Amino acid sequence: MNSPAPNFFEAPQQQSLPSSVDALSRSIGLLCINGYGEGNPSLPFLGTYPRTHQVNDVIPQRTPVPTAWFGDSMEAAQNPFLEQRVFAEPYNYGGSSGFVDGSIDPWMPQQQDGGAGLENYGVHQFSNLGFPKDDSFLSNAKTQKGSMEIQKSLNSNDDMKLMMTYMKAVPFTVPLMMDQHGCHVFMKLLDFCSDTQLRFILAEIIQNIALFLEISSSRSGSKSLKRLIKRLQKSPMLAVLINILANEFYPLMVHPIGSHVVLECIDTLQPQQNELLYLKSIEHCLELATNEFGCIALNIFINHSKGPYRYKLLSSISNHAVYLSQDPSGNYVVQNVLALENPCCSREICSQLKGHYARLSMQKGGSHVVEKCLSSREMMKHVVEDLLNTNQLIQVARDKFGNYVVQKALQVTKRAESSQLHQQLVSVLKQHKYALQYGYGKNVWHAIENEKNAVVDHSE
Repeated sequence: MNSPAPNFFEAPQQQSLPSSVDALSRSIGLLCINGYGEGNPSLPFLGTYPRTHQVNDVIPQRTPVPTAWFGDSMEAAQNPFLEQRVFAEPYNYGGSSGFVDGSIDPWMPQQQDGGAGLENYGVHQFSNLGFPKDDSFLSNAKTQKGSMEIQKSLNSNDDMKLMMTYMKAVPFTVPLMMDQHGCHVFMKLLDFCSDTQLRFILAEIIQNIALFLEISSSRSGSKSLKRLIKRLQKSPMLAVLINILANEFYPLMVHPIGSHVVLECIDTLQPQQNELLYLKSIEHCLELATNEFGCIALNIFINHSKGPYRYKLLSSISNHAVYLSQDPSGNYVVQNVLALENPCCSREICSQLKGHYARLSMQKGGSHVVEKCLSSREMMKHVVEDLLNTNQLIQVARDKFGNYVVQKALQVTKRAESSQLHQQLVSVLKQHKYALQYGYGKNVWHAIENEKNAVVDHSE
């Protein structure tokens, strides 16, 4: 018989009650993560390893978590919950085996009568980690009253109550997270869990990528994940979660609720912890910027980003300013970058848009970008000169969007340092007085007339 692959926990080989370290190891031997097998770079291991449980092939083969991911299990030796769990309830550990080698899992209770054991419990009565399921706990946690009672018991500083609540909650981690009342139980439990216990909770959450996305896209699930991120802030387990968020970066960022999970990382964690997320933001910035929901999430991402990757992201957007300015969603991202008043980015955008200002002024989204450029003292001169050098100025002034751009140009060039530009602009427009008497051009002509009247009133 071939020996198991190295760096993975073996199936239990004896029936004696384990030490806390052995118990942790055996439980982790059952820990499986669906969707992270060969060819998937989400987690730092490849290949598959046969499952240790015989459950009539109801559960598909999955990829077990390597011991390296869980770190030293010596922490379990100081964990009273792991030590007490074996004796938590008066189960008979005799009876039928749950393992291919005939041994039993001491963390998985057998029937007291020593009868059919696992066969009569059914697969649905146990979580992937071997925790017994108590459906009444979930039903209770989903009610407002029950949720408050469970949270109160967690605050009681009673180790036994905490241990029992943890054991009952872990199999229902996902439904608790996604329920409006159950999520409060989940978040309260995080405050009292040790790192070892958090590993089991995290394993339940990431066992299936489709389920993880479903959690992220629900209001309560998103709130629960945000709390988990804060709880893992100083834990090496955070890297596993960041890995998954990075792999699913685009679908999360274009979801109005799922994006909150990624943005929580940017808002809460250090730049080096978010490195993978920053790299993904640069990779997907154009796709996000041109998406109805993605552009909103990307703008928030930009505003909260820190460190060297922030400038790389801004540069990527600035280099594609023409393309984005013409897009119904992308123009908002360009406006947001301009509003940051970063000199390097503003100059790059100004350079990219040169020769395109007139055309952009006659587009709904583009006109907003041009107005934003006119609001910048550094860029204003270049925009007005570009408009004056084109033969489309009057066409812009008569356009339903462009007339606002010309009015803005008249307004910002009134300053003393720009008076010469202002005079040139007014002079060109006056040459086409009759063309501006109709349609949207009237708005521009009225602006010129009002300015003249204001000067007369001031002199009097």
